[in-house]
Amino acid sequence: MVQIKYPYRYICWGLNIGSELECPELPVSSNEADVFIHLGQTPQRLPEVKSRGVYYEMNHDQFLLTVDGVARYWVRSGREIIIEPLAAADNSAIRLYLLGSAFGALLFQRGLVPFHGSALDINGRAVVIAGRSAAGKSTLAAVLCRRGHRLLADDVCVFQLDAGGRPFVLPAYPRLKLWADVVDALGQDKQGLVQVRPGLEKYVVPLDSAFCPHPLLLAAVYILSPFNDDSLEFEPITGQDKFNALNRNTYRLRFTKGLPDKSAHYKACLAVSQHARVARIHRPDALVGLDKLADLVEEESSK
Repeated sequence: MVQIKYPYRYICWGLNIGSELECPELPVSSNEADVFIHLGQTPQRLPEVKSRGVYYEMNHDQFLLTVDGVARYWVRSGREIIIEPLAAADNSAIRLYLLGSAFGALLFQRGLVPFHGSALDINGRAVVIAGRSAAGKSTLAAVLCRRGHRLLADDVCVFQLDAGGRPFVLPAYPRLKLWADVVDALGQDKQGLVQVRPGLEKYVVPLDSAFCPHPLLLAAVYILSPFNDDSLEFEPITGQDKFNALNRNTYRLRFTKGLPDKSAHYKACLAVSQHARVARIHRPDALVGLDKLADLVEEESSK
């Protein structure tokens, strides 16, 4: 590895990070780094590709992501992310994909399992709000944080098993990303909020003290399923369906196709299905009934 001085030190998902790129979203750390982010040249192609998508390709220990007009990200051996900015890319856009798909690939390389959901500290245990994009994960997390619960992670949460095979959720960073209509619906002033990237009506909402900085034992996973109705329906998921639902809600599930060893992913999904409640919540497909939805989550999480 090229010897580089890293002016920034962070911690996220249990990883100690040394970075050339300033990432104001991440908690600052003084620990010795075991993951490194730096700026440099990236290859046009990877050798011996095992899996390929429209914007990425990967082999047994490397991942290459190209985001047109933003950057290329070269992720190597679970330890290093090299970023090559393209044109005059905005730093906020570069960080958006760094903290999303690029780190998602690195987490898989390290044998960790990223999950597509927002995680909260409710009654001292982790509750994950999962679901497809635009299902309302971050919106519900924002409502629950306003009720005094603390955020563990938004959009990408990571499970890690302890020596007894129990799943814990690792803390990410104290930020939520919310669309403009959600910010308005929550009655928050957008003045002073930073957009996720220029031209996108989505904002970074800092939480400060409403953040849990240590891992918590996972209690439940609730999968939001919006539909065109005004009612709420809580549907427990059992048996093999629990594993299948968890597998489908893995963050960037398609990345697992290029992994030489999928056992960590399998073990994590199995452990969550064995140790945590899993349920589907059918909710109105609109910004109505958020308080009733939060009531339901709090009620079920107290059982």
